[in-house]
Amino acid sequence: MPTPALLTTLRTLPHLPPHSWYYLASVALSLLNRPHDVPAVFSHALAHAGDAHAGDESAQRVFDKTREALLKACAVGGLPKTINALHALKKHPPCAPLLAHRPPTTRGADLDTAALARGDALWTSIYAATAPRVLAGMRASYPDLASVARVVYGHVLSEDAVLGAKETGLVMVAGLAVAGRAMAPQVKGHVRGALNNGATREEVAAVGRLAGCVVRWVREEEREEEERGEGWTGWGELPGLEEGWRKSGGGGDGGKS
Repeated sequence: MPTPALLTTLRTLPHLPPHSWYYLASVALSLLNRPHDVPAVFSHALAHAGDAHAGDESAQRVFDKTREALLKACAVGGLPKTINALHALKKHPPCAPLLAHRPPTTRGADLDTAALARGDALWTSIYAATAPRVLAGMRASYPDLASVARVVYGHVLSEDAVLGAKETGLVMVAGLAVAGRAMAPQVKGHVRGALNNGATREEVAAVGRLAGCVVRWVREEEREEEERGEGWTGWGELPGLEEGWRKSGGGGDGGKS
C-alpha cells in the first residue's frame, strides 16, 4: 500500500494543476499493475480535500474524476488494467455511497457520428498540423487501426463532462510516462497535445515528476515482494489460472500436457 509519505509527496508536488494529483497518481498505479493501491490514493485525497494543496472538492467529485481518468487511461494501458482499477475502487467501502450517482457523461447515448466528429476535433487539437499524417501512418500499418483510434477518441477521450481536453492530455502523459522509453513517441505526441490544449510546461513537467515518484516506489515495492517470495514467478503461478482452467472444463493438469 502506498505510504503516507509517498502520498503526501504526490499531493504536494509543485505546479500540478489543482485537483489533479489523485487521479493522475491513480492512473500511474493502475498502468503499473497496482490496482489494489488505487483505493489508498482515494482515501488520502478525501482526508486532505480541504488543505492548501488540494483545495475543497466533494467526495463525489473526487470519485467521478478518478473513475473518468482510469477509464480514459485504457487508451494507453488497455482495458484489463482499467477494469481492475475500477473494480478495486468499487469495492472500497468509502466509495459505496458514491456508486449510485450517475456521472454527467453521455457515453451510450451518443454512440453516433457526432461523437466521432468530437473525437476528430480532439485528435486535431492534439496533433495539430501532423494530425493527417499520424492517422495516415496508422492506416498504412493496418487500416482498422485508424478506425479503432477514431472510436477511442470519439467515445472515450473526447467526452469532457468530467475531464476536459487539458486534463485528458495530462492523464495520457501520466499513463504513458510510467512505461518509460518504450512509449517515447507517444509521450512526445501527448506532451505537445497537452500544451496545445492549455497545459503549461511546468504542469506537464510536474506530471512527469509524479509518474517518476510512483515508478520508483512501485519498483521498490516489487523488489521487497520478490524478497518475501510474493512476486509472480511465471505463467504457471498466475493467480486464477488453475481456477479458470477448472471452470472452463479443462483437464486436471491445468493445461500443462
